Amino acid sequence: MSTKHLNEDQSLFKAQGTVWHQSDRRLGRIPEKLRHLDTDGTWSKSGYHGWVYGYGIHLTTTQAGFPVLMEVETAAFSAKEALERKENTILNQVKPDTFCGDDAYTKALRIRRWAQQGVILVTPALPWRNGKYAKAYRQFIKTQADIAHVLRKRKTAIEPIFDLIAKLLGTSGKQKPLFRQGIENVRTHLALGVLSLQIALIANHIWNLPFRTFSHIKEGFA
Repeated sequence: MSTKHLNEDQSLFKAQGTVWHQSDRRLGRIPEKLRHLDTDGTWSKSGYHGWVYGYGIHLTTTQAGFPVLMEVETAAFSAKEALERKENTILNQVKPDTFCGDDAYTKALRIRRWAQQGVILVTPALPWRNGKYAKAYRQFIKTQADIAHVLRKRKTAIEPIFDLIAKLLGTSGKQKPLFRQGIENVRTHLALGVLSLQIALIANHIWNLPFRTFSHIKEGFA
């Protein structure tokens, strides 16, 4: 389970219970008939599920999909902030060759700083087009076959892992609704889901079973 190439992404989980409309939330106002409200949740928009009130898990995985690092915060917590928390561990402990994410992680200063420490931060860099550094970076990503391959494989490397975590936790539905309320409880809940997945993936690897096949993972926890 090599950490030579890592991937980063975020997935949103809906808070348990009703949602707190942003207009009320900004005022700290809870409508009288609103019941079972998780007041720790916040709003964020997912490209897949639209607006979600709840929490987000920021996951770092290997190319095979094995979780290496995680952060759990409310939905509005940005991907860039989560990556900043992980930066020291990534650069000084894990030390991958490449670290791949979507455009939410594109930041020129970070790309240059990480390169100086031997880690290539790979993103599509679609918003970063102007200037010689932007052009050089985009050309580098395009012409280096191994780097281009890492970028092409990013979605299939990490995105299905969030679905496996949700299934292990028993949550189903479009926005992956949670069964716990409050940031501390949700952190524990999602962390246990990630830990369970790690154990299952290791078991699959040891027993030479299909690494991500959910039927085998489910049998391991039956």
